Amino acid sequence: MALGGSPKAISKLIFTDSSKPVLYGFLVSIVVLVSISIYLSQQTDLSVSIEVSTLIVTLVLISFTSFVACFIPLQRIVRAHPVKALQ
Repeated sequence: MALGGSPKAISKLIFTDSSKPVLYGFLVSIVVLVSISIYLSQQTDLSVSIEVSTLIVTLVLISFTSFVACFIPLQRIVRAHPVKALQ
């Protein structure tokens, strides 16, 4: 933990930094899914259906996994005293 940083500020920084790649990855995957769907519907007689409920459940599960992956190590970092960690 940084000297002078409050646990709330450090937690907010960690969660903000870790949520951006998850959000970007989800947006890129939606763009790729829609592009493939449009391509397949134009080039062939195949129809790809996009279910919004599946996308939402996937986003929630990935976000929860990312939250837990950040939360567990963060608790140990926030509870540690900075001066003792430097010794």
